[in-house]
This record gives sequence, C-alpha cells and structure tokens, in this order.
Amino acid sequence: MKVPAYGADVLRFWVATTDYTGDVSIGPGVVGKASDALRKVRNTARFLLGNLQDFDPAQDAVPHDKMHFSLDRYMLHELNSLAQSVTAAYDAFAFNRAQHALSHFISTDLSAFYMEATKDRLYCDAADSQTRRSAQTVLWLSLQSLTRALAPVVPHTAEDIRLHWVAQLQGDIPLEDVPGSVFLEQGWMPSAEEWKDDDLARDWTAIRQLRFEVNRVVEQMRQAGRVGSQLECNVYVVASESDPRVAELLSPLVNSSSELEDVLLCSSVNVVASETEIESAEQFKANCQLAMGPNDAPMDVKLVLTPAKGHKCPRCWKYSPEVDAAETHLCLRCAQATDLRSVTDLAKTLIE
Repeated sequence: MKVPAYGADVLRFWVATTDYTGDVSIGPGVVGKASDALRKVRNTARFLLGNLQDFDPAQDAVPHDKMHFSLDRYMLHELNSLAQSVTAAYDAFAFNRAQHALSHFISTDLSAFYMEATKDRLYCDAADSQTRRSAQTVLWLSLQSLTRALAPVVPHTAEDIRLHWVAQLQGDIPLEDVPGSVFLEQGWMPSAEEWKDDDLARDWTAIRQLRFEVNRVVEQMRQAGRVGSQLECNVYVVASESDPRVAELLSPLVNSSSELEDVLLCSSVNVVASETEIESAEQFKANCQLAMGPNDAPMDVKLVLTPAKGHKCPRCWKYSPEVDAAETHLCLRCAQATDLRSVTDLAKTLIE
C-alpha cells in the first residue's frame, strides 16, 4: 500500500479527530489542517525534549509536595484532569474527544501558557536549582502524558518521541540502539489524586485572566512607542481600588518569589496600597474584572503599568537597578547562577 504524501500518522490523526457520527468530509484542505495540528504536537515535543536534555527523573524529579511554585502544582492538577478526560474518552471509543482534549491542553495550557511562563526559569536559573528542576519535572510528566495519549492514534510520532527521550536519557546513544517500544512500557498517562486541587485551579483561572489583561495594556504601550518587549514593563496592582480578594490572591506570589513576574512576562510585579506609591510619571492604567469560577462574583482590579526601572540584564533581559547603565553587569540572580558578575567575566571563561 502506497503511503500518502502526508504520511500514515496524519491520516490516522485526521480520522481520530473526526466526529464519525455525522457527515465526514475529506480533501486537501482538511488533511492539511490535520497535518498542521500534528506539527504543533511535534514542535511542542521538541521543546520538551530540548529542555530535558540534562534531566534524569530518577535523580532530579521534584515531588509534588516539594514544589515551591504554585504554578507547577497547578499544571499537575491540569495533567491529572487531562489523564481523566483522555482515559474516559478512549474507554468510550470517542477518539475525537480524546484528541481534542489533548490538543486543547497542548495549545492552551502547555504551549501558550506554561512553556512561556517557565522559559526564564529554564534558561536563566542555576542549572541544578530546585526551581528549574521543578519546572523540568512538569515538562517530563507532560512529555510522558503526551507520548502515551498519542500512541494509540499516531504510533510513529509517539515512538519517535520516546526514541529521542530514551536516547538522550542514556547519554545520547544512537536511535537504532534504543531498546523497547512505547507499546511495551508499563503504565499510562501520569496522574495522582494528590495533584487534584480545585481551589488552586480557581486561583490560577483568575491569574490567567490577569495575564490577558496585562498583555492588553502592554499592547497599548507598544502602540504608543513606549516599550518593545514585555520585559520593559513593571506591573502594579492598586489594592485600594481593587477587590480585597485580589491582594489575598497575588501577595503570596509577589512576596515569595519571581513567579508572578514570569507568568506576566514582566520585570517586576507589585501590589501597592495606592497610586501614590508608584513613582513613575508615565503610567498606563486599566480597570478590569477577574472571575475565579462560574459561581464566584467577579473581582474588580486596578492595573497600572509603567516602563521598567533600572537597566537590562544582558543574560536574562529583565530590567533591574543592579545592572549598570552600560548593561555589562549581570543582575543578582544571574550572577549567583553563573558565579560571574559581568559579560566581561563570561568572555574570559569562554576564552580560557
């Protein structure tokens, strides 16, 4: 049998995403969309594999109760929900429901949200830091979920992902030397009852809405010619003009770590009592509402965004008062992660 130009996996993926209870259409455009969707899956897997190059689950995985960032625990909640949805769909032979749930998770929760929010940790935190290993743990579990959920429908893609994962885990051995198969491994999609946290999910539903509102104001700043990158912004939440629940939601994230900065993709986030505490004369403001759940009253939020203070760190690109005007010194976090103080020190280590 001649394999079509798109390959067997694309045709299988098209069949699996089709609602066979109604009329089924096929043509170059329909199959092309299936190919694009599967390419998105492969690109996501490529990102996961690339960021797991130095990760060994047996030594580096962070247990759920040791994850300091609530974002990581929230993603495990979402992975647990995904496993339940996909398993129920497969049990009911509803292949299209299984693939739509997986595609939605990849595009909405993983690629557009979590991967963006953790790039700073993955690229700039110390290689063996708990924060970076925690993010890698979530990526590893996501890769396992992705591979096993795809295997019944697109076996060649699933096998390809597993081959590269096992090869790099065993020291970049040749792919032809990788033993076993995704279909011979025990276990199914990773999940655990302790990962389920509905209250945390409600909190992050609101935070993700806040992220959308911040992005909207940043776009206004771009159009006004005040910023280019989102990291050129500082974000302020004015507590006196916001629902009290907003400060309760955000203050722990602001005070304990850079978690909210990473999620909002900005250089700093602050919860202030009033606008008088904001020193910058140039301000972009917005009033918005956040909803934590369908049964919760929306929360009013007053946002103020300003151009970031300080100078750009040449390593992480965040703006910080610790960086000199020539932007040759590293910020404190990057200096601690690399044991270097400036780009000059970095150049010397490369020459040596």
